[in-house]
Amino acid sequence: MIIVTLRSIKNATTREKSIFQDACVLLQTILNGDLFRSKVLTAHFTETHGYTNEEIYNKIVSGSTIIHPDLDNEMTFDIRIYYSWWSRVIGYVNNGSEVIHVNRKYISNSKYAGSNMLHEMVHNCGFSHYIKPWVYSVPYTINKIFEECAEAYGKLG
Repeated sequence: MIIVTLRSIKNATTREKSIFQDACVLLQTILNGDLFRSKVLTAHFTETHGYTNEEIYNKIVSGSTIIHPDLDNEMTFDIRIYYSWWSRVIGYVNNGSEVIHVNRKYISNSKYAGSNMLHEMVHNCGFSHYIKPWVYSVPYTINKIFEECAEAYGKLG
Protein backbone atom coordinates (compact mmCIF):
# COMPACT_ATOMS: atom_id res chain seq x y z
CA MET A 1 0.00 0.00 0.00
CA ILE A 2 1.31 3.44 -0.91
CA ILE A 3 0.95 6.37 1.46
CA VAL A 4 0.48 9.81 -0.13
CA THR A 5 1.36 12.95 1.80
CA LEU A 6 1.59 16.66 1.16
CA ARG A 7 4.84 17.66 2.86
CA SER A 8 4.72 21.31 1.88
CA ILE A 9 2.76 23.78 -0.19
CA LYS A 10 3.94 27.35 -0.76
CA ASN A 11 2.18 30.45 -2.12
CA ALA A 12 -1.23 28.76 -1.80
CA THR A 13 -4.53 30.17 -0.65
CA THR A 14 -6.55 28.33 2.00
CA ARG A 15 -8.79 26.96 -0.77
CA GLU A 16 -5.81 25.72 -2.81
CA LYS A 17 -4.30 24.03 0.26
CA SER A 18 -7.59 22.22 0.79
CA ILE A 19 -7.72 21.13 -2.86
CA PHE A 20 -4.20 19.66 -2.68
CA GLN A 21 -4.86 17.93 0.66
CA ASP A 22 -8.00 16.38 -0.85
CA ALA A 23 -5.97 15.44 -3.93
CA CYS A 24 -3.57 13.47 -1.72
CA VAL A 25 -6.46 11.52 -0.20
CA LEU A 26 -7.83 10.85 -3.68
CA LEU A 27 -4.40 9.79 -4.97
CA GLN A 28 -3.93 7.36 -2.11
CA THR A 29 -7.39 5.86 -2.65
CA ILE A 30 -6.93 5.45 -6.40
CA LEU A 31 -3.31 4.25 -6.39
CA ASN A 32 -4.20 1.53 -3.88
CA GLY A 33 -7.27 0.43 -5.84
CA ASP A 34 -7.77 -2.48 -8.20
CA LEU A 35 -9.26 -0.27 -10.93
CA PHE A 36 -6.07 1.81 -11.29
CA ARG A 37 -3.93 -1.32 -11.37
CA SER A 38 -6.05 -3.06 -14.01
CA LYS A 39 -6.15 0.04 -16.22
CA VAL A 40 -2.37 0.50 -16.05
CA LEU A 41 -1.77 -3.17 -16.80
CA THR A 42 -3.91 -2.98 -19.96
CA ALA A 43 -2.96 0.52 -21.17
CA HIS A 44 -1.08 1.38 -24.37
CA PHE A 45 2.05 3.38 -23.56
CA THR A 46 4.83 4.95 -25.61
CA GLU A 47 8.25 6.03 -24.34
CA THR A 48 8.38 3.22 -21.77
CA HIS A 49 12.18 2.84 -21.81
CA GLY A 50 11.59 -0.90 -22.19
CA TYR A 51 9.47 -1.27 -19.05
CA THR A 52 6.42 -3.51 -19.15
CA ASN A 53 3.07 -2.20 -17.94
CA GLU A 54 3.47 -4.14 -14.71
CA GLU A 55 6.92 -2.61 -14.15
CA ILE A 56 5.49 0.87 -14.82
CA TYR A 57 2.72 0.23 -12.29
CA ASN A 58 5.21 -1.05 -9.71
CA LYS A 59 7.50 1.97 -10.21
CA ILE A 60 4.59 4.32 -9.54
CA VAL A 61 3.18 2.61 -6.45
CA SER A 62 6.60 1.82 -4.93
CA GLY A 63 7.28 5.46 -4.14
CA SER A 64 10.66 5.16 -5.86
CA THR A 65 11.89 8.14 -7.90
CA ILE A 66 15.11 8.97 -9.71
CA ILE A 67 16.17 11.21 -6.83
CA HIS A 68 15.06 8.79 -4.08
CA PRO A 69 15.32 5.26 -5.52
CA ASP A 70 14.45 3.53 -2.25
CA LEU A 71 11.22 1.54 -2.31
CA ASP A 72 9.46 3.12 0.64
CA ASN A 73 5.85 2.95 -0.55
CA GLU A 74 5.50 6.66 0.14
CA MET A 75 4.67 9.42 -2.33
CA THR A 76 5.51 12.76 -0.76
CA PHE A 77 4.71 16.05 -2.47
CA ASP A 78 6.22 19.51 -2.23
CA ILE A 79 4.06 21.97 -4.17
CA ARG A 80 4.90 25.53 -5.21
CA ILE A 81 2.05 27.59 -6.63
CA TYR A 82 2.77 30.25 -9.24
CA TYR A 83 0.62 32.22 -11.65
CA SER A 84 1.14 32.80 -15.35
CA TRP A 85 -1.95 33.96 -17.25
CA TRP A 86 -0.36 33.41 -20.67
CA SER A 87 1.12 29.94 -20.06
CA ARG A 88 -0.50 26.70 -21.16
CA VAL A 89 1.74 24.75 -18.78
CA ILE A 90 -0.25 23.25 -15.91
CA GLY A 91 2.77 22.23 -13.88
CA TYR A 92 6.40 21.18 -14.11
CA VAL A 93 9.35 19.76 -12.22
CA ASN A 94 12.95 20.83 -12.68
CA ASN A 95 15.58 18.16 -13.26
CA GLY A 96 17.06 17.06 -9.97
CA SER A 97 14.14 18.36 -7.92
CA GLU A 98 10.95 16.80 -6.62
CA VAL A 99 9.26 20.18 -6.11
CA ILE A 100 6.20 20.45 -8.34
CA HIS A 101 5.43 23.93 -9.63
CA VAL A 102 1.72 24.34 -10.39
CA ASN A 103 0.11 27.21 -12.29
CA ARG A 104 -2.68 28.63 -10.14
CA LYS A 105 -4.99 29.18 -13.11
CA TYR A 106 -5.36 25.39 -13.52
CA ILE A 107 -6.22 24.53 -9.90
CA SER A 108 -9.95 23.89 -9.92
CA ASN A 109 -10.57 20.65 -8.01
CA SER A 110 -8.87 17.67 -6.37
CA LYS A 111 -9.26 15.44 -9.43
CA TYR A 112 -7.24 17.75 -11.68
CA ALA A 113 -4.77 18.66 -8.94
CA GLY A 114 -4.18 14.97 -8.21
CA SER A 115 -3.86 14.20 -11.90
CA ASN A 116 -1.18 16.86 -12.31
CA MET A 117 0.65 15.78 -9.16
CA LEU A 118 0.75 12.19 -10.41
CA HIS A 119 1.82 13.32 -13.91
CA GLU A 120 4.79 15.20 -12.47
CA MET A 121 5.64 12.32 -10.10
CA VAL A 122 5.72 9.99 -13.11
CA HIS A 123 8.33 12.32 -14.63
CA ASN A 124 10.32 11.84 -11.40
CA CYS A 125 10.06 8.09 -11.99
CA GLY A 126 11.96 8.62 -15.25
CA PHE A 127 9.22 8.87 -17.88
CA SER A 128 8.86 11.71 -20.36
CA HIS A 129 6.76 12.84 -23.31
CA TYR A 130 9.11 13.97 -26.04
CA ILE A 131 7.61 12.01 -28.93
CA LYS A 132 4.29 13.13 -30.41
CA PRO A 133 1.53 12.20 -29.97
CA TRP A 134 2.13 12.80 -26.26
CA VAL A 135 -1.26 11.37 -25.38
CA TYR A 136 0.20 7.82 -25.25
CA SER A 137 3.27 8.72 -23.19
CA VAL A 138 3.41 7.26 -19.70
CA PRO A 139 2.75 10.62 -17.92
CA TYR A 140 -0.27 11.53 -20.07
CA THR A 141 -1.74 8.03 -20.11
CA ILE A 142 -1.42 7.88 -16.31
CA ASN A 143 -3.26 11.27 -16.22
CA LYS A 144 -6.13 9.79 -18.20
CA ILE A 145 -6.26 6.62 -16.09
CA PHE A 146 -6.24 8.60 -12.83
CA GLU A 147 -9.05 10.89 -14.03
CA GLU A 148 -11.14 7.90 -15.18
CA CYS A 149 -10.67 6.27 -11.78
CA ALA A 150 -11.58 9.51 -9.99
CA GLU A 151 -14.79 9.70 -12.00
CA ALA A 152 -15.54 6.07 -11.28
CA TYR A 153 -15.11 6.78 -7.56
CA GLY A 154 -17.36 9.82 -7.90
CA LYS A 155 -14.64 12.17 -6.64
CA LEU A 156 -14.94 15.19 -8.87
CA GLY A 157 -13.55 17.74 -6.51
